[in-house]
Amino acid sequence: MIKNKGQDTISAADYLAIKSKPAPGNKFKAEPVTTGGVKYDSTKEGKYSHTLDYRKRLPPGTPDRVLFYRRQVRFDFYINGILITYYKLDFLVYYEDGRIEFIDVKGLKKGSVWRTFVIKQNLMLAVYGIRVETR
Repeated sequence: MIKNKGQDTISAADYLAIKSKPAPGNKFKAEPVTTGGVKYDSTKEGKYSHTLDYRKRLPPGTPDRVLFYRRQVRFDFYINGILITYYKLDFLVYYEDGRIEFIDVKGLKKGSVWRTFVIKQNLMLAVYGIRVETR
């Protein structure tokens, strides 16, 4: 028998039954997609990468021509040397004209997921001076 909070004991069989349940799906209800051999967290994120790839192929001198981009760039937030949280930016985009954009691809813009993103978006601005744009 195994001790469990709120109960005196739980049988090993019950414990194994609980532990063997399949993991829940994506907490954002997004469908992961693999495109061009790259796995994206959502279909919308995958489609946006296609847009960036298209802009990379534009002729030199074309407005909004992308030189390159990076995916899933991590930013850490420390207070007094302790890691409090982190934020993974979907796309860091470098344009031919010298601009740099920080882009997060969002589907549903409501609920707790959106509120958490807004907090981290504000942290990015306060800590790093970076304005994260949504698509």
